[in-house]
Amino acid sequence: MVNHLPTSSSSQRGICALMHSLGTFGPLLPLVIWAALRKSSPLVDTQGVEVVNFQIQATLIEVPVALASLFFFGGFPLLVFYFYRGGLSLWGAITTASKESFRYPAVVTRWIPNP
Repeated sequence: MVNHLPTSSSSQRGICALMHSLGTFGPLLPLVIWAALRKSSPLVDTQGVEVVNFQIQATLIEVPVALASLFFFGGFPLLVFYFYRGGLSLWGAITTASKESFRYPAVVTRWIPNP
C-alpha cells in the first residue's frame, strides 16, 4: 500500500529510510530508533511500526529456515531468505525516501498495532 506524504520533511523520510535499511540486519536497530523517535512524527511512528512488525516476522521465519539449511539443504534456503529480507528492506527504504509510505506486502501478523 503506497500513500503519498506531502507534509513529511526530508529528515523524517531519512529516518524512515534508515529504519527500513537497518532492518536488513534484524529487528533490534529499527526497534531502538522507532522507540526513541516515534513521538517526533506520525510518519516515523507508522513506518517504525511497519518495519518492526516485518522484522519480527522475518526473524521468526529465519529460525526454521536456518535449521532446514543446516540439516537438509546446505545454505541455499538461508541465502534465498536473506535476499528476500534484504530486498524488501531496500524496497521499503527507497519507497519511503521518495515521499511515499511503505507497507510490507508479506506481513501476516501485526505484532504491534498501527497507530
